[in-house]
Amino acid sequence: MPSRSASENSSWRRILDHFDAAIQLGLTATPKQGDTVDTYRYFGEPVFTYSLRQGIEDGYLAPYRVRRVTLSPDADGWEPTPGQRDRFGREIPEGVYGTRDFERVLRLLARTDPAAGYLSRLLRADPTARTMVFCVDTQHADEMRQALVDANPDLVADDPEWVVRIVGVEGEKQRLLEAFCDPHQTSPVVATTSRLLSTGIDVPDLKYVVIFRPVGSMVEFKQIIGRGTRLYPEKGKTSFEIVDFVGATSHFEDPDFDGYPVRIIHDPPLDGTAQGSDESEATNHASGVSEPVPPFTAHNPEDPVGGDPLPAGADAASRSSPTFVVDEGGFTVVSESVHVVDNSTGRLRLTEYGEYVAGVVRRLAPTPGDPATQWSRRPSREEILTVLEGEGVVVDDLLPAGEGDVDPFDLLVQLAWGLPSRTRAERVRRVRTRHHADPELRSELARRVLTRLLDVYAERGIDEVSSPQRLRLPEIAALGSAREIATAFGDPATMHRSHR
Repeated sequence: MPSRSASENSSWRRILDHFDAAIQLGLTATPKQGDTVDTYRYFGEPVFTYSLRQGIEDGYLAPYRVRRVTLSPDADGWEPTPGQRDRFGREIPEGVYGTRDFERVLRLLARTDPAAGYLSRLLRADPTARTMVFCVDTQHADEMRQALVDANPDLVADDPEWVVRIVGVEGEKQRLLEAFCDPHQTSPVVATTSRLLSTGIDVPDLKYVVIFRPVGSMVEFKQIIGRGTRLYPEKGKTSFEIVDFVGATSHFEDPDFDGYPVRIIHDPPLDGTAQGSDESEATNHASGVSEPVPPFTAHNPEDPVGGDPLPAGADAASRSSPTFVVDEGGFTVVSESVHVVDNSTGRLRLTEYGEYVAGVVRRLAPTPGDPATQWSRRPSREEILTVLEGEGVVVDDLLPAGEGDVDPFDLLVQLAWGLPSRTRAERVRRVRTRHHADPELRSELARRVLTRLLDVYAERGIDEVSSPQRLRLPEIAALGSAREIATAFGDPATMHRSHR
């Protein structure tokens, strides 16, 4: 136990000091550094290291694949309407809230439902696959547990403990934990937690590691991933899968991920004041790992990484605890992609079909802006689809599991450049929010036509909206004749150009 032994205040440290003349060997996966514990200071530099990649290549550890899933509020952020109040009547500060705000500053209760629904579709293929779900805190873990119960009433009816919460305050924590860790026990199958299970827990047959909270610490990320690396061929477990809802697996892109944990040097500030208060607000009490708040909003291409960490109108104090609770919301899965480890580089790559589709799209349009221009025009959009079909790519087959309301354009862009796909309803919401002043410049009839066209797009897609026959759609024809509508927009050619 080199990490515990390195603590100046631990009983193990006193035992080692007593036998300081003996040879002392320290083994650890997560060396620690802090004011009272420093593995390196006590044991010195490592004399031998063995990485996760080496363990997998040598056949001692289970290989993994990563399933990245984006929920609609994580893709675009969530913004309250002016003056909106939460469940308890408190006005929510204006601004756009992102992944790292959810459950910490703002609880979007409806956000848990699509995540639970997505997991349920995976688990129903193997209802006995042991699964560990990491949530933000104990309350969030209980909300996820209940959402999984609601999504799987038949499984819970057969086994009331099919899904349980295992956290420090759980009354039957020890019994549930022992049963969950025992591969010979059939229940519980799914455990929701916050940090209790991130280290020191051995679940040999664990098949799914689900990350539903941002993870800013590389050390803790390695600990979480390490829960699934045990091989257990006795129950057919020769690999495991990581399901990431929050962009935490971006840590895989860090060149230091697969090596030995980087030694962190804490330089005191020149003025002698404390630093890092914004970087280490949450602490992993189970393992002593400092958990910084991740400096990113997952999967949002319009917000640069490391941008303004606070929503407009929300002061720093409001981030200290999740205070606002929002019940309403209709959220969905807007994108998913499956990645495997490239053995030649150790980096994640899309599965072969995804890579193939991405290559075809990038060949047709070298930058993300190119397909947007082509997709907005019906003739060039049909040309793209024809070329894709000629290459063996059926766009409808790329739709996320259970989701049929995503624009095919978004799916192609997501595969080719890793940008999030959005539902049509979400695109309409963004248009209405960002361009709410534009319709006010038009006549009443023009405003009603634009509103109906957006509704048609959200319901049925872009083809009908961009069709030359769009003015004859029942929803539009009911508002007036083609001449009246064209006149309402001014120059009849304007109507044609503005809705291509």
